[in-house]
This record gives sequence, structure tokens and C-alpha cells, in this order.
Amino acid sequence: MTLLSSITTIHLKVYGKVQGVSYRYWVKENAIKLGISGWVKNKDDKTVEIIANGTQAHIDSFIESCNIGSENSEVQKVDILLIDKVGHGGSFPLSDFQILYDNLSDD
Repeated sequence: MTLLSSITTIHLKVYGKVQGVSYRYWVKENAIKLGISGWVKNKDDKTVEIIANGTQAHIDSFIESCNIGSENSEVQKVDILLIDKVGHGGSFPLSDFQILYDNLSDD
């Protein structure tokens, strides 16, 4: 099995008290620790959206941590909207994880 074929990409939507509590920064820190690439951003509906790309084992750990949340967050649920077993074909460098900003206020 090649490294690319073992890469999984997930699309998460996180509900609860996850904006204004540094949740995105916490997600980024955990992603970097796990070697996951992708991005996280606040949505207008008060949720947080995450795209994460990494090995299945690291993605599983990442999903678990997203369900727990940061110290001041209160995660109600995490929906996995998309799972791609092939990955993005290298569209993210494996060491890159970013916080994307909109016109929303920062945490």
C-alpha cells in the first residue's frame, strides 16, 4: 500500500459552544501534533467546519479530540459529512493546517 492510498480526508461540522472559545486554535494545535493537514473555520450558523487529511489512525484520534473540545468549548456533536479514502491527492502538504478567516469575529 502506498502512502497516498492510506490517506483519508474528512469533512467535519462541529456543533455547540465552539465559537469565541479558541476552539479553532485548539483544533489546529491538535492537527499539527498528529501530522494532519487541512483547515478549520467558523461558519455563520455558529458551527465550526473542518477539512482534515491524514492517515486513518491519526484521523480517528483527531475526530475523538474534536468531540472532546478545548477547555472552554462545549461540543454537542460532530458530524462527519464526507469521508474520502483516496485523499486529496496531495492538495495539502502533510504538515500544513490553517485557520481560515471570514468576516466573522475572531475567537
